[in-house]
Amino acid sequence: MTQQLDKNYRQFSGERVAAHCEFYTPSFNKLLPERANASHPIVFNLRGGCIYIQQYLDAEHLDALFPNNRVGRVSFLALFDDESNHFSLSDVKVQLVRLQPSRDGIGLVFRFVNLTQHQLDQLQKAHRAFPEMACDETSIQQTADLLKWRMKPSRKPSHLKLVG
Repeated sequence: MTQQLDKNYRQFSGERVAAHCEFYTPSFNKLLPERANASHPIVFNLRGGCIYIQQYLDAEHLDALFPNNRVGRVSFLALFDDESNHFSLSDVKVQLVRLQPSRDGIGLVFRFVNLTQHQLDQLQKAHRAFPEMACDETSIQQTADLLKWRMKPSRKPSHLKLVG
């Protein structure tokens, strides 16, 4: 009998990178119209990530985002920073993995599901464009600037400020 070692999925999916995102899902945006155009910090790699939302979310909100057995479809997902990096994906399926408490809100840990080749290409371009996380996600501050995220200066200058 062979013992299988724990796989390091980051080896295949890449290190986590930080950006801001906006997303649109009709049923979710109807519940929170005041947050429809809000940007949220996101940490992601090619397998999935975590969107930190500074908003109270209850079971009704989660059901609107993930209606089919913890799987949902995001109609539009924009990933961006203030360095002219902007990427968008349409009709992206995501699966809720768990909720991650943060200081000022909640993190939705998700996995990408059944990406098309075009979506994967866009995601790979975005992953290469944004700075790697140099800190533990528990130190993420919910602020408009990501200086507190202490990103690695090897990919972006230490004075980097992202729009919120």
